[in-house]
Amino acid sequence: MRAFRQMEAIAGVGATIMGLLTLAVALFVPLLSFRVITTTPDGQATAHTEMQTLAQQVSGGTQTSLLVTFAALAVSMGLLALTHTRRRTRGDLILLWIVCLLLLAEAYFSIVLIMGVFVPTALLALICAISGTLAQASAGAAES
Repeated sequence: MRAFRQMEAIAGVGATIMGLLTLAVALFVPLLSFRVITTTPDGQATAHTEMQTLAQQVSGGTQTSLLVTFAALAVSMGLLALTHTRRRTRGDLILLWIVCLLLLAEAYFSIVLIMGVFVPTALLALICAISGTLAQASAGAAES
């Protein structure tokens, strides 16, 4: 039972850290390059390579809402994991699963937009939720 609680806390905090690192990479690290060719009025072509971050690659307000939602869910996962580890209430476990499922859904639906960078965080969230459920079940079995 204690091992499940520790795994829940570690996976929850890991999901938060991984989520914030993913957010930082998406916002600040230029990973995508493309070649731009421009033609001057006298007919000469010049080419240069430009780099963009993942956030710049996705256009419109989609990336902002996607990244903000992802960051909020990742932070919530860690906080809920630590809260559930301490208080061990059924309500915290339900919230943990809701946040986990939302992270999994966001990872699934954003895979086309930003190449699945949310998947590791979502998988850590799933491990956290499963560990919390197993800890809760083993605590209930020990009490009866």
